[in-house]
Amino acid sequence: MSKTKKILSVLLVMALALSMLAGCGSKPADTKPADAEKPADSAPATDGGEAAPAEPVESDRVLHIATSGDTGTLHPLSASGGFVSMQYNYYEPLWTFDGQGERVWKLATAYDQVGPTEFTLKLREGVTFSNGNPMTADDVYFSAYMCKDDARFYLNVGYIDFDKTNIVDDYTIDVWYTSESYTQDNSFSQLMILDKESYDAEALSTRPIGTGPYVVTDYVVNSHVTVEARDDYWGGKPAIKTIEYKVINETAQMVNALEVGDVDICAVPVDEIEYVEGLGYNIAQHFGGYANTALYSFAGALSSKEARYAVSLATDRESISYLMYKGISSVPSYPTSEHCLDYEERFANMNVVYSEGYNPELAKEYAEKAGLVGKTLKIITNGTEAYNDAATIIQSNLEAIGVKAEIQSYDSATYFSVVMDESNFDIALFYLSSPSMLACDVMSAYLTFIPLGWHDEARDEYQAVTDKILTEMDDAKRADLTYECLEIFEDYCPWFALNESVTSTAVSKDVGGANYYLAGNLFPIDLYWVN
Repeated sequence: MSKTKKILSVLLVMALALSMLAGCGSKPADTKPADAEKPADSAPATDGGEAAPAEPVESDRVLHIATSGDTGTLHPLSASGGFVSMQYNYYEPLWTFDGQGERVWKLATAYDQVGPTEFTLKLREGVTFSNGNPMTADDVYFSAYMCKDDARFYLNVGYIDFDKTNIVDDYTIDVWYTSESYTQDNSFSQLMILDKESYDAEALSTRPIGTGPYVVTDYVVNSHVTVEARDDYWGGKPAIKTIEYKVINETAQMVNALEVGDVDICAVPVDEIEYVEGLGYNIAQHFGGYANTALYSFAGALSSKEARYAVSLATDRESISYLMYKGISSVPSYPTSEHCLDYEERFANMNVVYSEGYNPELAKEYAEKAGLVGKTLKIITNGTEAYNDAATIIQSNLEAIGVKAEIQSYDSATYFSVVMDESNFDIALFYLSSPSMLACDVMSAYLTFIPLGWHDEARDEYQAVTDKILTEMDDAKRADLTYECLEIFEDYCPWFALNESVTSTAVSKDVGGANYYLAGNLFPIDLYWVN
């Protein structure tokens, strides 16, 4: 399409699964002082190459991949954590993007712009679901509509005008937007296509039906998922016949699994990278393109911006970052990742919480002004080791300024519902990513996705600005709008960016085809045995 730019695409929760596992340190006490020297030129690469560039060999070996965050379901509108990335075995989107931002067509073959808000979507013919049903435009429309009213997935179709969009024939859809959109094209990369005819939410929780190269043959909750290659896959039978995903949530168990050869692909804790590399694995590192973040509830003790400033200034982000990433990450200078494609230097250090950084003395002044001293805050996490460790550091930081904190960890499945209600927490550790990898998208979307209880005239003013951002097609004007919304946002400080996400992945040298997409993601159809 004429207005499509080379915008990188990242999957929201898939990136979290990889980076949270890869970013774990060994224990909360293993922190480094805020003024500790970081290694120069420590930024990881943003793209990767072949893990083992050799010719494929025939083998009946089972490929073992570590995953985490079992949500107890394989339904694509319920899965989170590592189970999001795993679904590329059995579900597919219309297209995705490679590590250079180039579109990779999957179930679609063309998306042509007809007018400012009208597009013609052409679908791949001859594609069947794993139950044998043909994939048609009805299935695509149905799948998009399923996202429409889902708080977690509406961004996939946020600008689609369903009243005007219509099916032309089995392989053509006339797509209309509600307004011009800079990001909708990229958001489609997260839309997984379901079979309308056989759709059964309960059945799909254990036996997915999709167009992907594999079919699920076994699923034991919190244990493993086994998939087998399809002979009738439209893209040709996969080179690897069987893949078993092993659920491994603890970093020590990950390293042990690599030591004894129980897994071939696994996220690697940063403090174990050198050791795992010494075991003979290829290691790839990538910026995730999003920031690990502390979200603040306006519903309780942090109702004033002075209280939120106090927590931010009291938080030792360097120690958190060192614990999670051992010097290969950095702390952002504004509320999201500096690796977003539209980041500009003028966005940096616009507010005291970023320009000043860790300052316990100033934090205590704000805490006393806000009446925060002596109160107890509730910090919640999604149960990952990295976020639990980060919460422990924040708890200690707050105690240093006279504020107590209690930590509540939830499992991945429960956490998403808990964080949607600001009365459940004061501080929630989360990740803020964008399907378009744009800061303006993050700033626009997340206070709708997770409201945090901010309801006043400033919030309305902020919404008015952000409503314009994603429909502004001029880059310079959109950047000015982003700056304007950041001014309002940082004054009120609804959240505080802690550090840049980094993924580290170990791949056996027996495995080829490890082509890294954004955030270090691997597609199973690319993989093959070389030994």
